[in-house]
Amino acid sequence: MANLAEVETWEAPGEIDPGTFSVIMGMYENIGREMMITLERSAWTSIINLCRDFSVGIADHACNLVAVPDTALPVQAMTMQRIMKSTAQFFEGEIEDGDVLMCNLAYLGNTHMGEPLLASPVFHEGELMFWSMARGHLADMGTPAYVPTYPYSKDLYSEGLKIPPIKLFERGKLRRDVLELYLGNLRARTNSHGDLMAHVACTWRGKEQLASLIERYGPETVRRYTAALLDYTSRRVGADIRKMRPGTYYGEDWMDSNGYGTKNVPVRTKLTVEDDMWVVDLSECPPQMIGTLNASLHGATEAAVVGTLAFCVDPSIPKNEGFHRHVEIICPEGTICSATAPFSTQHSTTGAAEVVYRALMRAAAGATPEMSAAGSTLIQWSTYIGVDERNGDNKLWAYANFNECGGGGAASGVDGSPCMMEMGVAGAMTFMSTEMEEWLYPVLVKQQEIKTDSQGAGQWRGGPGVTTHVTGHGSSAMDVYTACWGHNNLSHGTVGGSGGIGGTVYAFDPAKPDERHFYSGLGKFQLPKGWEYVVIASGGGGYGDPYDRDPAAVAEDVRDEIVSIDAARHDYGVVLDAETLAVDEAATAVRRAELKAERGPAPLNSPMEPGTSTLRQSLMTNRDTFTDLDRDPSEDSSPDLYGR
Repeated sequence: MANLAEVETWEAPGEIDPGTFSVIMGMYENIGREMMITLERSAWTSIINLCRDFSVGIADHACNLVAVPDTALPVQAMTMQRIMKSTAQFFEGEIEDGDVLMCNLAYLGNTHMGEPLLASPVFHEGELMFWSMARGHLADMGTPAYVPTYPYSKDLYSEGLKIPPIKLFERGKLRRDVLELYLGNLRARTNSHGDLMAHVACTWRGKEQLASLIERYGPETVRRYTAALLDYTSRRVGADIRKMRPGTYYGEDWMDSNGYGTKNVPVRTKLTVEDDMWVVDLSECPPQMIGTLNASLHGATEAAVVGTLAFCVDPSIPKNEGFHRHVEIICPEGTICSATAPFSTQHSTTGAAEVVYRALMRAAAGATPEMSAAGSTLIQWSTYIGVDERNGDNKLWAYANFNECGGGGAASGVDGSPCMMEMGVAGAMTFMSTEMEEWLYPVLVKQQEIKTDSQGAGQWRGGPGVTTHVTGHGSSAMDVYTACWGHNNLSHGTVGGSGGIGGTVYAFDPAKPDERHFYSGLGKFQLPKGWEYVVIASGGGGYGDPYDRDPAAVAEDVRDEIVSIDAARHDYGVVLDAETLAVDEAATAVRRAELKAERGPAPLNSPMEPGTSTLRQSLMTNRDTFTDLDRDPSEDSSPDLYGR
């Protein structure tokens, strides 16, 4: 049995051999990759096995984060040790070899209830050495509707099944009572069972590999070099902080809505850089509120803070507890970034935490402009629920579509990536192939293409946005649950770059294509059978002065239809021949000089105020309609259309 109170951290006395250190550090990275592969290839649902919405990690005996692979999601991985420590402390003195622990409570350090932690202890000769951890976004957690995250959750009790610290396996034996309690609260029993066991297998793979590491080097060497790894990260992080401009910097960004009528919810950050420390003050964030966008401090919020600051240092630095030694967070209890039970945290990762990324990155642009990045697309994803009529068995189906997202933000020397999600997942999630999408679910992707002029301009431009058209194919009418941000607010540009265009969603009857029905981004509506659902996802923000972009790169973007010839002239000051698209260098020089004089100094961040997205308004005609899906706070959460 393990006593977690015996030692808080390992120490690294004596000489550290660089060769052995590099090998052990590399082994941790490889163990993490093997764990990722195990979970990805054994999971049953597309959220995990095709879109990769999961993370793994390794913690030491005292639940200090030792390693996460580069392909893990920062918003999940960077505080995985917090929920691990809460869960381990609950069972202190009762942890044994063969146990598998599980917990999903946000207020014990988790993100939200749809992403439970599963963990296996790693023992050597009776001594607890490590924890092998996995956390993925499950397709069903017993919410009022068959969706991974329910947009109208008012509190924890409408988020689905609450799982306090439990043992799924005890001394290597499956607890069938716990498994039945879990599966009995979910709709898709087979898939839910498969995903759960995939997480278990992932932790067992990590356990097996960590045991081999200990056998190879011995427990004393592993303890010393693990402590040295955390110290190594700490030294490198501290050195990079000292390169930044000392001082205090401010950043603010906004959430479109809380789903209950409060618009443009602000997240305000104050970043102080002093010696080798970052102090992040979130005291000015608004109070916790009804709706799903709140975040717990030591779950999603801390992950967002540490994840953002990790972008601002050398990316080769290993991600572990060494980062946390240099971060102090000031955030009084009871704000949207430090919510308390029973406030809902259902959309914490894409709500408050994601806007912390944006606001803090705006502040970081003042401290380290060369290492800051523009805002990536605000998440656009929808869950469809209907009855599958293809085989005559009329089964209920649900599909969480992550293929609706746009482009990434630019950084110094790098254009934004196409086809990625928000900053909190750092590009680690993937689009599934259209062929797999249409084979697994009764949908038809009628169109999916890059949207011209959807990204922010800059010396390095943002990644382009994406337009997606989906309709049911062999399905009844569908309920569409949206979690689409950026309808009111833009992905910001930085160091002189401009923001993306924002996003919108609408539906229409193909027999009446000129009558479109637009919707706000968080809520639910019904898509009649045969209708098309359209998602326009914003591109990312630009970095640097767009008038400094290489004119040849602008011309190439015009050829690729990422930038229009008009935008080349207005946004970049590049004059192109209408037929050959050759750059008129003389006219370009004159045009750029005129535009720079007219604009004046380029702003550090843009936009600087909420509600600047006008995409929907620019598209709507007098034949179109708009429905705000926000609900009245007095309404009760309702079941889904099919009552199942």
